[in-house]
Amino acid sequence: NIGDLTCVRINKLLELFDINSMLANPFESEDIAKNIRDLRLAMKITQTQFAELVNLSEDSIGKIERGVSTPTVETLRRIAEGLKITVSELLGEVKPKQMSDQDKAIESFQNYLKTKPPEDIRFIHDIAVKILERKTIK
Repeated sequence: NIGDLTCVRINKLLELFDINSMLANPFESEDIAKNIRDLRLAMKITQTQFAELVNLSEDSIGKIERGVSTPTVETLRRIAEGLKITVSELLGEVKPKQMSDQDKAIESFQNYLKTKPPEDIRFIHDIAVKILERKTIK
């Protein structure tokens, strides 16, 4: 019977190629949620601020962080673009390099500054320079 022969061939192909593993999403939604939440917390910003930064609703960010909603590829791209990182970095594919405490502090502050308008950044920069120059003089 041709139908039986076709079923046997399909089963053999499924065994050979392990279709289930090929179709499986390599990124668990819990991992994506954790990466996004960890990035936001490292930036020391609220979900509201984060949502504004990546141009999504606060509700969407909350659902993604809780793992209730899995972000689409477009949403991941928007989040990565808003954070000025690659989607690979967002997904944790790129292993973070070992950073000194100073580099970690600078990166954290830089990520926070990304959430602010340019005039605020210039103002903060000017204040920081004045404080640090004064401290050096004494």
